[in-house]
Amino acid sequence: MRLCSIAVLALSLRASSAFAAQVNGTYIAGLIRTLTALNLTSYLTVVSQFANTTSGIEFLNTLSSGAPLTLFTPNNDAWGGVPSAFTNDYVWLSRIFAYHVIPGHFPLSSIPRRPRNAVFPTFLTDPSIVLLNGKPQNIALTKVGNTTQVAHQNNWPCIIMQTAKYQNLNIYVTSTVIDLPPTFDYFLADPQAVSAVPNSLTLSVLASILGANSSQLLATVPSLTYFLPTDAAFLDAQRRGVFGPDTNVTTIEDIVRNHLINGTIVTTGLPLKNYTSAGGQQITVGVGPTTNETGTTGTVVYYQGIPPVANIVWGDIPVQNGIVHLIDAVLTNANYTPKARRGRRDNAMEQAQELPGRRTWIPSRVWRP
Repeated sequence: MRLCSIAVLALSLRASSAFAAQVNGTYIAGLIRTLTALNLTSYLTVVSQFANTTSGIEFLNTLSSGAPLTLFTPNNDAWGGVPSAFTNDYVWLSRIFAYHVIPGHFPLSSIPRRPRNAVFPTFLTDPSIVLLNGKPQNIALTKVGNTTQVAHQNNWPCIIMQTAKYQNLNIYVTSTVIDLPPTFDYFLADPQAVSAVPNSLTLSVLASILGANSSQLLATVPSLTYFLPTDAAFLDAQRRGVFGPDTNVTTIEDIVRNHLINGTIVTTGLPLKNYTSAGGQQITVGVGPTTNETGTTGTVVYYQGIPPVANIVWGDIPVQNGIVHLIDAVLTNANYTPKARRGRRDNAMEQAQELPGRRTWIPSRVWRP
């Protein structure tokens, strides 16, 4: 208890004396009292270590700006699982604290039930790990049973355990430290371990089609939305004769391109809207009638505006350069004929092709089921 008190006192002194000219000491002192009442002593200890840095001062000034904010504060057990190498890394802390703040307020009652999500922008904009053309990284929340959780966490579940309010802040106490989004290639290599994707929704076929080099290159292209067919979707496409072991690479690469869209598309409040894929084809995404058994409506994807529909079965997964949605069908049809569409391909994909030292991102081998 004495150690915790010292940590709180250290932060109080920094806020009230050394940094009096740089932060609102009165506001910070009141915030400390609120967090102490919530027994967030480990959180205060970590903040006190971070407060004397430029990023720490910016973080405290963001909180005290007066603008309505939502602050996620991991509880003591959550910080107990974080190695000291991380809590002593001020770069990591600056990213973590930025990712734990959302502009504005929202009631927990507004969060939809899994597999749907509510997606919000955060304050995380570090360009070394956020490749979204200057936009902030997103975070997804969902309701599971009687709990509200931060979705897609490898520390699953990240549960909102307690709520409080302090001046302009809605404070949500979480059971884990919220993980930063992974790179796309890291996610694709093991989506279950990295982002808590259900074991039934595997992506090994797509990972095999792309290969490590193509996945890594795609991860460098800023601001993409990925529609990733599950293994079951690929097997269904093979049964329908869309493609198989004898399909040529040109056809496969065209099909893969039609699952990528420039810009980040999240499912929150999304009306049916047309987009152009990286392969130059019309993709319609939005809330509409589904073909699965989870309900009569959901977020769906049409290829060239024509059914059969692909359902987003697990969506809104943030990665460093965009958003990932898992779908239950391959976006093509049995009469698909590859055409030269270089003039219509998405600019982001052209950028990917022209990266120095990379001949192409296109798959280097044909899928063998």
